[in-house]
Amino acid sequence: MDKYEELSKDYQHLQNEFDEEKKRNRVLAEEQKDLKLYSAISGNADHNKLMKNHLNKLIKEVDFCIAELRNSGL
Repeated sequence: MDKYEELSKDYQHLQNEFDEEKKRNRVLAEEQKDLKLYSAISGNADHNKLMKNHLNKLIKEVDFCIAELRNSGL
């Protein structure tokens, strides 16, 4: 039973480490996305397509919100 408990503790420890790394990975991916967006805003030609896509997404969200407001009678 001791070996099982030891392996169980090791598994839990590794699972916690894995979860922490997943969180760090998500944060880094979001930071990378933000850096590309900032680069596009600053005029970097390599990221112009990203900027256009982001602006189009924001415009669609605003249009959707306006349509929802009109439908709700406000």
